[in-house]
Amino acid sequence: MEKKKYDSEIVIINPPFNRFVNLDMEYVLSYLNKNFQLVDLNIIADEKKIFNSILEETKLLSRLTREGNYKEIFDDKNLSKSTILSEFFLNKFVKSNTKALIFIIADDSLSTINKQSGLFSLFLSRYIKKRFPKIKIVFGGKEAYYKNNGKFFLKTGYVDYIINGDSKKIINDIISQLKKGLVKKKGVLSKNSKKNLSTESFEWCNKIKIPSIHNWKYYQKKINIMPISASKGCPHICNFCVEGRKKYRTRSAENIYKELKIRVEKYRVKNFFFTDLNFNVNKKNIKNLCNLIIKNKLKINWGCQFRIDKTFDKELIKKMRQAGCKFLFLGLESGSDDLLQKMNKLSDTKTYIKALQLLKKLGFWIHVNFIIGYPGETKKDFIKTIEFVWKNEKYMDNIHFQPFMLFPELRSRFNLDIEKIKLRSKKKNKIGNLYNNVRFADITQKEQIINSIFKNYDNETNNCIDIKDSNILFKNKYDFGFKKKNFLF
Repeated sequence: MEKKKYDSEIVIINPPFNRFVNLDMEYVLSYLNKNFQLVDLNIIADEKKIFNSILEETKLLSRLTREGNYKEIFDDKNLSKSTILSEFFLNKFVKSNTKALIFIIADDSLSTINKQSGLFSLFLSRYIKKRFPKIKIVFGGKEAYYKNNGKFFLKTGYVDYIINGDSKKIINDIISQLKKGLVKKKGVLSKNSKKNLSTESFEWCNKIKIPSIHNWKYYQKKINIMPISASKGCPHICNFCVEGRKKYRTRSAENIYKELKIRVEKYRVKNFFFTDLNFNVNKKNIKNLCNLIIKNKLKINWGCQFRIDKTFDKELIKKMRQAGCKFLFLGLESGSDDLLQKMNKLSDTKTYIKALQLLKKLGFWIHVNFIIGYPGETKKDFIKTIEFVWKNEKYMDNIHFQPFMLFPELRSRFNLDIEKIKLRSKKKNKIGNLYNNVRFADITQKEQIINSIFKNYDNETNNCIDIKDSNILFKNKYDFGFKKKNFLF
């Protein structure tokens, strides 16, 4: 890290566990008109060679909170490396600056953000508050308010305020009010807040500031891919998703191209990932962007999260490939047409197969996601998904099985006994680790795999919540994302 004076009143913390640039944090910082110091704990943890150890410690925190053992999550004996990092931060950035206003901003532009980041941030906040109780701490980003996390964070007493939504518009107002002692702003929550209001949605338009990227050399060494965002929100209404049904806002093709060009020229980067929830909503705009990239001979490689439904546009995907798009993240979610209909995916397996065949023919690297344990999923549905994967695996470079997550925002959509699910999940919640990043074993083990999975299938809640002997049945592949050496570039 560059040498700086550590006396700024405003301290921005980028919590660990994100190997990508924290793009949303960078956008927030571009609107901050006050002097600040940025502390990137990813870099410090790496320098002290404790990054992976802290990750393992916070996995323990995640398990404890999932099981409801909240008292144990602050047991220092389980968090020795996290304590080292917290102590270092306290001594170097806080001890001589006890009037600091500390903002911890978790990234909400990538699906890779996880609970560990929020829990470590809470542990760090506790560490600060125990020594300097008058310091004000503010949490921002999706991990701060997602799934009612904000209420839990505030209840601990270690966090003063939660920014419930986009903070770009109000970050300067929050700081001004903090200096006066009390924040009264729509969407800023405290432990005394009676209403869970959100901030006003930031218009993602051509006037958006293009931020500088801090510590790019560090992230370039880790993953030589820079995130970029063309749009926010998603107009679709998939029943399993909390991100859909939100106002969709997009930038013009010209404005997106301008940022790509600036990034290439300033940072010498050629690899990009569009963090949009659904990159191909505005097909006309994407075609225009591709035409600009092709016309101006901008030599870049890029990928995105792409939706396949009955409006699948062959010409668009060919144009994207011509413009340098090399990898796609596809949320197919199921191999059962009945279940796809229940999910409101507006697609079917025939459409999926035709699209996969074309994408592979064009040379795309393809990651596919499936959801397991969706309410109403039957053994027949699950077998159809298994068979769909086996028959079409040659078109998929990576396969990810993900358990259905019943977020609070989704409960009104499903007629389920919530307390019964909580009780069973508390006893048998192993599914996430067992499905993640796996490739199926030989097809001759088909019946063995299916029978093992449904041996512990919960018929009352329709959730696969426990699988035994997964290491025998599946071949773990740790090439997901960007660890595979020959991946993309």
